[in-house]
Amino acid sequence: MKAFWLSLTMAALVYSAGDGFGATPREAATIVRAASAITNAVQFCKDNGKEKALAEFNDPKGRFNFIEMYVMAYDTDGKVIAEPRNRNLVGMNLINLLDAEGKLFVKEIVKIATERGKGSVSYHFENPDTEGVEIRRIYFQRVDDVIICCVIP
Repeated sequence: MKAFWLSLTMAALVYSAGDGFGATPREAATIVRAASAITNAVQFCKDNGKEKALAEFNDPKGRFNFIEMYVMAYDTDGKVIAEPRNRNLVGMNLINLLDAEGKLFVKEIVKIATERGKGSVSYHFENPDTEGVEIRRIYFQRVDDVIICCVIP
C-alpha cells in the first residue's frame, strides 16, 4: 500500500511540474507507470542493497526492463552504473553529454536529484533507427549516491 501512495505522489509531482499537463490519457498512464517503476526500483534498492539492485537494473531480462520503458542508474557524478539496453554505456561518465539541442541533460538530472531528491527531465534524442530527433522523458529519484531513472523511449 505504501508503494501505491508513493507512486501517486511521484505522479502528482511529475504532473505539477508540467510534464503531465495536457497529456493524453495514454501519456498520463505512462507517467503513472514510470512513477510506479521508480517507486518499485527505489524500494528494491532499499530492501536489497545497492549492489543487488544495480545487478537487477543492468539485467536485460530483469524485472525493471519493460517494453515501453526501463530503469537505469547514474551515480551522483553522472557516471552510468546501470543500463540494461546498452551495456557499453556502463562506466561512462555522461555529465557533459549534450542532447540533440545542446542541453546538458545528465548534468540537469544530477543537479535536480542532488538538490531535490527526485524529478524529471525532457531531452532531445537522435534516434539512430529512424534518423529523427525525438523528445524523451526521464524520471528519477536519488537513493544515497545512486540516481535511479526510468527512461521512456
